[in-house]
Amino acid sequence: MLNNVKTSIKILLDIVKKKAIMLNEIYNITINQNTVITSDNVDMSMFREMIKEKKIKIDEINNMDQEFQNIYDSIKKDILKFKDNYKDNIVELKQYIRDDINMKMKIELQEEKNKQILEKI
Repeated sequence: MLNNVKTSIKILLDIVKKKAIMLNEIYNITINQNTVITSDNVDMSMFREMIKEKKIKIDEINNMDQEFQNIYDSIKKDILKFKDNYKDNIVELKQYIRDDINMKMKIELQEEKNKQILEKI
């Protein structure tokens, strides 16, 4: 059981690392959207393409979140029961989750700025 839990934790770490990359990509797209809508010649076609690209990445993140939850639910009891065995992994997972939350906040803030600019166009 111990090896199975360790393998599952490794998969969880892989998921949160990939999610961090995806969130960073979404943030960059959101910044690029701002560039598009603040330019002299607003290209709404390009803006819509960026929306599609973000949607694809958001769907991937939602799938990753579901996979993460399923795996976590399957090992949660063992992690809690033997938490000392997985302490370092848990600390690392928590840090990635905190970083993801912070990045989501940055994305939301930029999206709100973009929305305000779009309302004036």
